[in-house]
Amino acid sequence: MTQTDPNSDKLASVFRFFTPFRTYALTVVLALAYGYFCVVFFSDGFLGNMDLETFSWTFVFLVPYAIGIVSVSSNYFTKRWRKDESLPLKEISIWEAIFIPWLGVALVTLGALAITLGFLLCFVISVPIVFPAASFGGLSVWLIQKNQKFVAILIACAIFAPFGLTPVEAQFEKERQTVHSLTSIHINANAETVWSEIGRVDVIEEEEHRFNWTHWVGIPRPVEATLTEPEVGGVRIGHFENGLKFEEEIVEWEENVLMRFRISEASDTLLPAPLDVMDGETFDVVAGMYQIEPLDDGTVILHFSSEHYLQTRFNRYGARWTDYLMRNLQDYILEIIKERAELVE
Repeated sequence: MTQTDPNSDKLASVFRFFTPFRTYALTVVLALAYGYFCVVFFSDGFLGNMDLETFSWTFVFLVPYAIGIVSVSSNYFTKRWRKDESLPLKEISIWEAIFIPWLGVALVTLGALAITLGFLLCFVISVPIVFPAASFGGLSVWLIQKNQKFVAILIACAIFAPFGLTPVEAQFEKERQTVHSLTSIHINANAETVWSEIGRVDVIEEEEHRFNWTHWVGIPRPVEATLTEPEVGGVRIGHFENGLKFEEEIVEWEENVLMRFRISEASDTLLPAPLDVMDGETFDVVAGMYQIEPLDDGTVILHFSSEHYLQTRFNRYGARWTDYLMRNLQDYILEIIKERAELVE
């Protein structure tokens, strides 16, 4: 009669207990390692003139796609490791294929946020792409999971695809797209009162500020605006928190009606990602205008417009977000002007 080793039984039970933990621990390690490596590797200047960059469709879609594959594959191979070869293999469910990649993407994001909170804005903007791309990676494994050789080939191709295809995408020139952002607000005050709140803006007190999610993720709040001369050629400087400022040269001035300015210089060293690319090459705000529209009842509508441009390889997607961010900032400023003007009235 064969005797069983009690220590062996204990080790087997411990292994069975920690199998789920080992599965997800492996997912954490692989997803974090690959994602962090890609972010560092694709950073500007890491490889000199090879032009590997994060502002590309190849990086934005293929890196989370690969993270999704890595996340599910770690789970896949762990489930298939058995001491007893006679035990049936447990297949990955479609729900695991869809949602486990989200865990991988979320962990990479948390790792990036631990380094800089400025990445939070990048994460919010990229959510509509990275999570579906990661799920698509998981589903790719799910579809071919019965053939381990195909899974191994898929893993290898997905991991190396961003490094091979990004230089190819870099051969296509970036298109320059101009975006006009217009916002308006009704103010219960006359044109003269509203005009006095536009050119020079006194320091905005803390009680005048309100919660805005864009400020929560790192976009600086407005502080004040100074004006050298109230005429064409004058320079208006918009000051924001963290030392950010915009120098605005007035190119059109019609008192109580219109002020148009050209932004000649922007201090951007403290902006959060992805707006820290305001270097005149990828994204830049170039002009703005305030216009007062008087109404018959003595009140006015104040229009605030701005012009910026993008020069990336996914302008159509990026322009929607930059337009939203600019309009959000403009609405915030208009609300402060409205409250101040109506208090005077």
